[in-house]
Amino acid sequence: MNLIIESSNWHHSPVHRFLPGNTYMVTGATLNKQHLFTENEKLKAMRRVLFDAVSDYGWGLDAYSLFSNHYHFVGYTRGNSGSLSRLIQYFHSESAKALNLMDSKKGRRVWYP
Repeated sequence: MNLIIESSNWHHSPVHRFLPGNTYMVTGATLNKQHLFTENEKLKAMRRVLFDAVSDYGWGLDAYSLFSNHYHFVGYTRGNSGSLSRLIQYFHSESAKALNLMDSKKGRRVWYP
């Protein structure tokens, strides 16, 4: 198998490598670092969606931290793991829907793209 990875000399755009059987640290932030997940129930909803996403995409979860305006998690691939980018996309979409329902803010952008 040949693995071709494009690299960039710009330090804000590091190479992203995805290889099965590895562990990844993921960080995400709300749009403009807004503190949107400010209540316990909102953080619980974010955690529920994260757990669903990890399970649905066949990943394992070693650690996570959820905050009002960002998150971190350490996940690892398994033999049948789905795409990390799709897992994150699902997590962002579903957690935004849950939050917007709680806040009655249909269609509000929650996560930094």
